[in-house]
Amino acid sequence: MQKSKHSQSLLGFDDLLLRLDSALQSSPDNHLAEQIKSTYPIALIDEFQDTDPVQYRIFQTIYTNHGIEEQTDETMASVVDQSVTRSSGLFMIGDPKQAIYSFRGADIFTYMKARQNVSAHYSLDYNYRSSAQMIDAVNHFFEFCPAPFIYDQDIPFLAVKAPEIKRKKLVIKNTEDPKQKALQFILSAGGENAEGFKQSITTGCVNEIKNILMLSQQGNAYIENVAGEKKAIDANNIAVLVRTGKEAALIRKALLDENINSVYLSLKDSVYATPLAKDLLFILKACLAPEDERLLRSAIGGKLFALTPVQIHELMSDTKLWEQKIAQFFEYQALWQKRGVLVMLHTLFNEQGINQRLLKDAKGERLLTDLLHLSELLQKNSVEHDGGFALTRWFAEQVSQVKGDNSEQKQRLESEKILSK
Repeated sequence: MQKSKHSQSLLGFDDLLLRLDSALQSSPDNHLAEQIKSTYPIALIDEFQDTDPVQYRIFQTIYTNHGIEEQTDETMASVVDQSVTRSSGLFMIGDPKQAIYSFRGADIFTYMKARQNVSAHYSLDYNYRSSAQMIDAVNHFFEFCPAPFIYDQDIPFLAVKAPEIKRKKLVIKNTEDPKQKALQFILSAGGENAEGFKQSITTGCVNEIKNILMLSQQGNAYIENVAGEKKAIDANNIAVLVRTGKEAALIRKALLDENINSVYLSLKDSVYATPLAKDLLFILKACLAPEDERLLRSAIGGKLFALTPVQIHELMSDTKLWEQKIAQFFEYQALWQKRGVLVMLHTLFNEQGINQRLLKDAKGERLLTDLLHLSELLQKNSVEHDGGFALTRWFAEQVSQVKGDNSEQKQRLESEKILSK
């Protein structure tokens, strides 16, 4: 592998780390480390629990002679060094409980070593993300075991507090379960194989969802905001997290059997891989060069315009109508140059009736959500790509080389239905 990469002058992310690590260890009088430290006197590493041994050794070599401080809990907080004598420092921000997940690249022993080497520890006392009931339930659950993470000296469980603030709350008045808690478990009766277990858990999950929606219709399940206003729970307020697509299929089928609609949103689905992405690319090219009839034909021949071959032939055969269509795209070109790609696309979608046509489709919400998402991504990246041609070239690369590891390109939820994710 190394010979192959060397022959092609290629370097991967790991190669960069290994080469830097090697250079730091062999640098005379720690010269390279001092140079890096003088350039970057303060380093803050977020999500430190995912750090591997090589990465940690790099930072330790650079900042080893200065104070290293650790901020626990995954939420980053300000750490202020009051000492005026320090000129550099390393701050590690992370959630130690996540260090146990090796599939994310985390190394629990690297975390423990780093924790032992730091000069000070800070931890966040309050959780502003969750309700007081959920915080209390989680605290009780982990405090039940004396050392829930085994290595209690290095990864202790620190109970967190709920801030005394007003926030909206979930209310479920169920006479059959009057002491309903924020954290609940479905326990298997035992004696089931893997498939039977999944089916029983699916049934239990769907029955709970159905019960909540029925209570909502009766006015006994709602979300109450800080002003005391109540909003009945809708299906779109409910999400089911699953590990695999097969599990999502089980949940969706069980919900459908109860006449409850749901949508599946995978973290691996890229919006650039959707059917409309290529059609949008044709539209962009036609807007850049309206005088090129070949590009214009490709644009109006796509699914967004939804024209039949006969309609396209009639449009092109009518000189007046065809010239009007060309003139419209010249206007879109001018609008793009004057007000940006997002304004231009929204105007085009509205004037050409694309929004209305998509919503008539059985999957219209999904299609329209993807189209608007793509438009937003074009607008966002227009800042980095000078001119319409550069932006279109970038967009063409995204469509032809789809990668699903970028959070901004993940497909969005399109409707107010239960989400299986």
